[in-house]
Amino acid sequence: MELVIKIAAGVLLAVVILFAANQVYLNYQAHQLAKALEEMTENQQARAAAQRQAAFDKKVKEARLTIIREDRKSAKEKLDAKKERAWNEFYQQPEDCLSFRSEEHMIECGNKRIRARKAFDREWTGRKAP
Repeated sequence: MELVIKIAAGVLLAVVILFAANQVYLNYQAHQLAKALEEMTENQQARAAAQRQAAFDKKVKEARLTIIREDRKSAKEKLDAKKERAWNEFYQQPEDCLSFRSEEHMIECGNKRIRARKAFDREWTGRKAP
């Protein structure tokens, strides 16, 4: 009978050892899984942060380009206005073109204005060239 108790105790001890080993293995696997999930989460968060940063950088770049375009547009509009004021100061309509005598006279006055504007534009471009 003593042998049966020893065998039963040995089997019970083996079951306890296998159960403990199984628990250790399961804990190790759970730890590895948690570690892998944490790493995946960190990677996803890093990718999301990089995407947010890229979107932000793109918006900043677009805003800067818009400002530059507006500044250029504003500078061009100011220069165009200055040129128009200079033209208005430069061009004096001839006395005989204040009232037209005929259609040919009107065309001749229009041509004088066109020639004067072209001369002014050449002068303006020559003066404003870098």
